[in-house]
Amino acid sequence: MLTGSDANPVTLDQWLVLGILGVALAVFATDRVRVDVVALSVLVTLVLSGLLTSEEALSGLSNPAVVTVLAVFILSGAMVSTGVADALARIMMRAAGEAHWRIVTVAMATCGLMSAFMNNIGATAILLPACLRISERTGIAASKLLMPLAFASLMGGNITAIGTPPNILANGILSERDGLEPFQFFDFAATGIPVLVLGLLYMGTIGFRLLPTRSNTGRLVDNTAVSDYLSTVTVGPTSSLIGLSVSQAEAEFDQPIHVLSVNRTDTTDQVTPRPVTVIKPGDQLTVQAPLSSLAEFAARHGSQVDVDHSAIQWTDPFTTDPPDPSSLPDSIAMLEVMVAPESTLIGRTPSELELRRHRGLIPLAVRRRRGPIHTELEHFRFRAGDSLVVTGHRDRLTELYDSDDVIAMHSPNLAYRNRKRAPLAITVMAAVLAASALGLIPIAIAMLTGALILVLTHTISMEDAYSSIDWKAIFLIAGMLPLGTAMEKTGTARLVAETITDTAGDAGPMWVLLGIYALTVGLTSVISNAAATVLIVPIAIDTAIALDVQPQAFVMATVIAASTAFLLPIGHQVNVLVYGPGNYRFADFARVGAGLTIAIMVLTAILVPVAWPL
Repeated sequence: MLTGSDANPVTLDQWLVLGILGVALAVFATDRVRVDVVALSVLVTLVLSGLLTSEEALSGLSNPAVVTVLAVFILSGAMVSTGVADALARIMMRAAGEAHWRIVTVAMATCGLMSAFMNNIGATAILLPACLRISERTGIAASKLLMPLAFASLMGGNITAIGTPPNILANGILSERDGLEPFQFFDFAATGIPVLVLGLLYMGTIGFRLLPTRSNTGRLVDNTAVSDYLSTVTVGPTSSLIGLSVSQAEAEFDQPIHVLSVNRTDTTDQVTPRPVTVIKPGDQLTVQAPLSSLAEFAARHGSQVDVDHSAIQWTDPFTTDPPDPSSLPDSIAMLEVMVAPESTLIGRTPSELELRRHRGLIPLAVRRRRGPIHTELEHFRFRAGDSLVVTGHRDRLTELYDSDDVIAMHSPNLAYRNRKRAPLAITVMAAVLAASALGLIPIAIAMLTGALILVLTHTISMEDAYSSIDWKAIFLIAGMLPLGTAMEKTGTARLVAETITDTAGDAGPMWVLLGIYALTVGLTSVISNAAATVLIVPIAIDTAIALDVQPQAFVMATVIAASTAFLLPIGHQVNVLVYGPGNYRFADFARVGAGLTIAIMVLTAILVPVAWPL
């Protein structure tokens, strides 16, 4: 219990800070309010309560750590838009082979190394479809591959100073404390690389045996299952369809039918139909409906039915280079996507989204862990991790493919990468990393300069740059940093540190360090790792100073623990990404992740004192 000493009783300001912290943690844990909203509420409360000035509270928005995280998102987006990340995925598939242990090792190593230099959510999203493709090819359940992939992205982020927000934030907090040196770019590798190697060994042996083997994962449809229902109807000169609107024509069918496109004989354009579009003689209607009803309808209305199997373009961007866009037919295609974390689709139904009206897309099927749902799609409320199959024009599917709302799982060649700019993207990334590693310029300025160069050279458009930024994470960090400032300003961090040292200080610095590590793991399992870092790092620094040991050792242990979100599927966004496609259950993460958490904790206890002697 925090009571303070007789000479230094707990002040009202400290109680206020602890109260704000307690309420924030409780709201975070309920997951009923967006975390960025909670963080900004904390910021406002700190000002209204008089704990911080408005300048102090708003300083988080200009903090170098926030700028660095923002720039890293843009650099990661450029790696995706130029096809560099896709190329790495293809290399992974070629190197994976057929052996279970080799597939897991290659997938984890690839994701871990990608996460060291780019957003770990992005790295996981890029490699997730490749792992599903490997699952189909080898017959290995996707549940055996996706959790290791997510865990590797978390561990790989510990290798560099920009690999994950906790590293960036911890460095920012260290640099603001007088007399404390922040970590250099590759200082994290001394512990990060061994942690990743340990993760590879654990998941390739013990963890692989603990992972469930469940069917009913991966793709909703195969190459032919739905194509039988996509057909082309040519409107004859005497057809009773002539003069009807699209909505009236759809009502003529005995079974539900959707008109997806209208090809006019007097134009080369393919018209995106609206309910009021009037059908003319010679129109070719691409429709989705049962073939039996189509044939009967054609016989009654003087139309010719031609099943257009070639309209479905299931291709694999991870094993072959996409064809020249000009060589592709302007046709209807299908796309299978997964609802991304924080997507605007979450909690809404297809009817509420009005996919057809706003995006010109028809939802065909939805999947949620327990298998496909073919009926009542209009009443289905989306959750993060749900899979959705939609059909429509290729250009409309491209818009969906490129949005932040979904992640393509088995994508057709809809979005074409700016591959000509890939060498420039790689060069800029390498230059930025070198400048940061050598300390030539501050990391924030190096990352921002690299992002600006990529925008100015049209390697990534400004619109894509903005869309690649996880604004929720940015405002979460900017809102929580002032709470760390308040903890320092009011002496709350020192008070907690003194309480820890008074309680456990006699056990020795190592046991105190492990206690802070365990506390951070518990926090990062229920709140974001960025928020956990902002709260714990000031306490870790003051605790180390009170024990007269290197603060860097305690900070390094804290950031490693902040990325050890293995126990719950809600512990990190990457866990949410793989939860649905892997058909996992809530307890699967604890069963597999508990051993890995303990193993990394032991390794941290061994490595950290070697790199930063206590």
